[in-house]
Amino acid sequence: MLYRALSKFGDQFVYPVLPAFAKSIWDHPAEPKTVFFWAPLMKWGLNIALFITGGIWTRYSFVIIPVGYSLATVYFLVMCSVFSQLFRIAITGLFKLIISKSEKRTLPLKS
Repeated sequence: MLYRALSKFGDQFVYPVLPAFAKSIWDHPAEPKTVFFWAPLMKWGLNIALFITGGIWTRYSFVIIPVGYSLATVYFLVMCSVFSQLFRIAITGLFKLIISKSEKRTLPLKS
């Protein structure tokens, strides 16, 4: 119910003031009003938040007395595992970008 109200508000008040390039994004099948737009964004946001949390708690475990080496180890490993996930996401995005650019440069085959 809240989702529909916010979507209706966006269609009535936000859409008319959007520039032309933003209207094409708003009208796209995977528009900002669908889960297909927000799900990847939230997933990446959770990974980034977990990476930052691992860094903060690793630092905090060295500040407290007595120093929590086991706590630091656990959160450092959490941070490393999330970093590997973020690295994988970045490499996948970069690979897709390179592939799309190389497909644009290839000439069509003549028969």
